[in-house]
Amino acid sequence: MKFYQVSEHDLKIKNPLVVDGADLKGKNEWWYYAQGRPIEEWDESVWFRVTKRKNEGELQDILPNHLGLHIYSARLRAMLEKNAVNGIQYLPVRIFRYNGEEVIGYAIANILNLLPALDLKESSYGVFPDDDFLPERRGKIRWITNVVFRRSVVESCDVFRLQEYEVKIIVSEKFKNIFDSGCFSGYSFDEVKLVDG
Repeated sequence: MKFYQVSEHDLKIKNPLVVDGADLKGKNEWWYYAQGRPIEEWDESVWFRVTKRKNEGELQDILPNHLGLHIYSARLRAMLEKNAVNGIQYLPVRIFRYNGEEVIGYAIANILNLLPALDLKESSYGVFPDDDFLPERRGKIRWITNVVFRRSVVESCDVFRLQEYEVKIIVSEKFKNIFDSGCFSGYSFDEVKLVDG
């Protein structure tokens, strides 16, 4: 099976709607949704909205936003659930267009699978320096340009984040095929290399 890192850049939509304002009720940082843990006591009044006319446009199945969160449409969520793509907690959010009209059915995709999948010998990456001003980042991966995964770690998952570098979301060929065959919008896919181990 093949695996892909996703990018929220889909050139099929020329004028996408981008939400640029939000109230996440105190859970405003992307890393809150990148820890691989279910989020308890979710406030369903959380909202995103278009605050600038220039950001009004066509809706996508992955909703672009200023916080870098992965926000899925109800249509995409239904298809992933129908095809037993597990490991995602859906956190309902309210979406408002520039004119105040509410769009129903979107949810933040909280990816629950956090895997130690990166092959550190084959991948190209850099780490934060030992004197970084944030002690908790020292020695941790700062960037990756050549992503290589250990096949034995990833082969049973359809969607996950890297334990070593939570920024990236990785999906299986099954996920990509569902996305492509359903003509969903909002992601592009770059295949990653797998090695045995």
